[in-house]
Amino acid sequence: MTSMNAKSPFNSTAYADIIIRSSDNVDFYVLRSFICYVSLPLRDMFQLNHGPAIEHNIVKDGLPVIDFAEDSETLELLLTLIYPYAEEYSVKDCNLFWRVCKAAQKYCMDVIERKLQKSTELQRLIASEPLRMYAITVNLGWYDMSITAARNTLDTPLENLVAVTTHSWSTGSDASSSSQSIAQLEPTQGKGPFDSSSRADIILRSSDSVDFFSLKTGCLAGEVSNDEVVSKNKLPVMRVEENSEPLRSLLLLIYHYEDEPPIQNAELFSSVALAARKYRMLSIETKLKRHLVGSLLLSNEPLRAYAKAISMGWSETAELAAKATLSQDLEGMTYVKELEHITGMDLHHVIEYRFRCGSAASTTVEKASPKDLFVHGELCHRDKSFSKE
Repeated sequence: MTSMNAKSPFNSTAYADIIIRSSDNVDFYVLRSFICYVSLPLRDMFQLNHGPAIEHNIVKDGLPVIDFAEDSETLELLLTLIYPYAEEYSVKDCNLFWRVCKAAQKYCMDVIERKLQKSTELQRLIASEPLRMYAITVNLGWYDMSITAARNTLDTPLENLVAVTTHSWSTGSDASSSSQSIAQLEPTQGKGPFDSSSRADIILRSSDSVDFFSLKTGCLAGEVSNDEVVSKNKLPVMRVEENSEPLRSLLLLIYHYEDEPPIQNAELFSSVALAARKYRMLSIETKLKRHLVGSLLLSNEPLRAYAKAISMGWSETAELAAKATLSQDLEGMTYVKELEHITGMDLHHVIEYRFRCGSAASTTVEKASPKDLFVHGELCHRDKSFSKE
């Protein structure tokens, strides 16, 4: 594809010693000294293009051409920030602002990133599109700015906070989880039917050192890593990552000791579901989905059930959980740990669904005749509204 020159001041008339070519084949004539001053990685990259290495460069107008991964719009704004221009730069949209910020971070341009953080353009974008800019600032790690953006969303009715693609850049809780190591304990024996009196040819040792005597056939042992196998009671012992509570619940399902999983604790259900997915137990996943649909977990903790269903890819179950959230006030849908495993867009979908349902219900009431509402809802028509007799 033939390249074209950038607009002034980065066209062929510019004083330059290098050409930067964008991903969409636009050539920017620039001075490498300006770029090297703000970016140590680019300084090193340009040094590699001296001496014998320069023979491998494409040359245009007697200048070496360096390919960049960024598009021309992003590079033009980035270079405008690097060059000492008096005019304030302008940004067309939030997406361009995000791309320039990511490029500044990619090339370790700390000075440029600070300039972006202090810019009036950032404040303008936060004021005009607070939800989108909240997602962007979280993605960039600018947490002080994200707080400002979050505050700006308070001026917009919740139902008007429309979906934006940048929701997928942040997680539902904007929080990261850290794993905790459990100290090795002296192994103890699991309760029946997985104790030493059980018929077994393998022992599964949980992360909290509880031994489950089980059979390899139909068990998850075939899926467990064999990195470290010891023996006990002349049986091989295999360590698994799950702790004893979800491991026991999973084994009860595998051995059909329970027709339905007796799990009413949301965290335990989540752990068992993840284990079933990890060991590729499709029949157990199906049983778990069937249980969730008719369980108290769905009715009592619908947001948690929705987040778990989304993270597991159980779309039909997620739809049922979304409907179940209608029984709760929006203020009552507080943080749950499962939100860490879905995107902001997933969370937005369920909130948007609630508003659509509310709008549909309002429309139905407005179109209904007073007679119908009186018969079914014991309401009467008075002053263009319905009230109890």
